[in-house]
Amino acid sequence: MGSTFSSTTDDHHSTFYATSVSSSVKSDIPFEAESLRREAHQCKSEAEAASRQSQHEYHSGRKSEAKALSNQKKDLYSQMDEKNEQAAALIFQHFNQNLPEHFIDLHGLYVFEALKYLQQKLNECRSSSISRLTVITGMGNHSPHKMAKINPEVENFAHRNNLKIIPGRGRVEIRLDTDDQYEKVDYQDSDGCIIL
Repeated sequence: MGSTFSSTTDDHHSTFYATSVSSSVKSDIPFEAESLRREAHQCKSEAEAASRQSQHEYHSGRKSEAKALSNQKKDLYSQMDEKNEQAAALIFQHFNQNLPEHFIDLHGLYVFEALKYLQQKLNECRSSSISRLTVITGMGNHSPHKMAKINPEVENFAHRNNLKIIPGRGRVEIRLDTDDQYEKVDYQDSDGCIIL
């Protein structure tokens, strides 16, 4: 996802870039990341099966077998977490490698992963005196029932952390140049378009 813009806080460029990224975002997750997600899902299924079998063994009086299965379950969950973390890193890099420093794209991440990367990015913005961060969340087109998951959680995150936001379609702008009081601000022109 190439960009002809360098890092800028110019309103016109920010608006154009946010719109073009949202409308042309790559829906293709890197193959390696998809593979890691599948492996993580398999680990989860095996862990759940081991947990059920462990409980069965325990209630049948075979406590050593139950303990072994319980340990197997823990190992499988640990593998699942590791594979998901690796997948998230690949996905994040894929969608963010060419973005200006005042943008972050959270496409393809699980909600808890998205919030972790968002917190890291906010810390970077603050240390670099960046006054606003455009968070590309997507509109939920690839989520079950086409319901956005990341966007409302980013807004909740901003609320919990007393950050001002300007919501948009498939994105949220977080203002870091204002006092630390949460406010949901809608700046719209007469045609109903969001103005940054």
